[in-house]
Amino acid sequence: MISFSGNFQTNNFNEIFQFLILLCSTLCIPLSVEYIECTEMAITEFLLFILTATIGGMFLCGANDPNRKRNKEDLLAFILFEAPFWPGPVNTQPGLFWLTNKRPRAGSDLRNQSRSGKKSQYRIRLEEKQKLRFHDGLTERQLLKYVRIAGKAKGSTGQVLLQLLEMRLDNILFRLGMAPTIPGARQLVNHRHILVNGRIVDIPSYRCKPRDTIAARDEQKSRALIQNSLDSSPPEELPNHLTLQPFQYKGLVNQIIDSKWVGLKINELLVVEYYSRQT
Repeated sequence: MISFSGNFQTNNFNEIFQFLILLCSTLCIPLSVEYIECTEMAITEFLLFILTATIGGMFLCGANDPNRKRNKEDLLAFILFEAPFWPGPVNTQPGLFWLTNKRPRAGSDLRNQSRSGKKSQYRIRLEEKQKLRFHDGLTERQLLKYVRIAGKAKGSTGQVLLQLLEMRLDNILFRLGMAPTIPGARQLVNHRHILVNGRIVDIPSYRCKPRDTIAARDEQKSRALIQNSLDSSPPEELPNHLTLQPFQYKGLVNQIIDSKWVGLKINELLVVEYYSRQT
């Protein structure tokens, strides 16, 4: 069923509209007019619909196949039963409804705004978890592993989780200023520029321990990369669990990081609650 709606004021469009009614009756397309008036856009879309349906029907009926005879009944069946259900423009309902100018109700927008403004408890926990995950550049599997380790340790699970993440090698390099960012520190480790206790470590998730010594390799390229980072980063107060010796390109881990030096605006308890509800 095809319907037209809108505003129509010119005589030329009346003639086109009468022609469309005659064309629909010729093609045996059922047509009902909700309003006598129609817009120029509706007429244009309907003409494109008829043209597209006719061309598509010709192809389906074997217009390009010389061995197959064209069948008028197949063409009419395509126009009547298949073409009306082609999807229309984006963000509109499929089918023949895209020929109408129906507008959404005014109250629907208000209801959508009220729903989007209220956050569920699941969404709040999910956002906190995503903040922590993207800050440290972790995968979902890695963060879940740290949450399980923190759950087995003594003390607050949330605080232990943050301490585990801060004691990673890439985070330690970033805190020392030997890398401009955490992804940059991860790249230094992956490219084997870093020594831990005199040995090359190429695992960014390596868990540092108190009294560990972190230094650059005795190569010009490795020391140049760290020197560029030290020169570009502004001097900041180091956490009390780290000591930096810039002239020797070396850092020392004194102790486990204190919770007040974490400095992340994240509610770690919501992260723990998120994973506790998943298991």
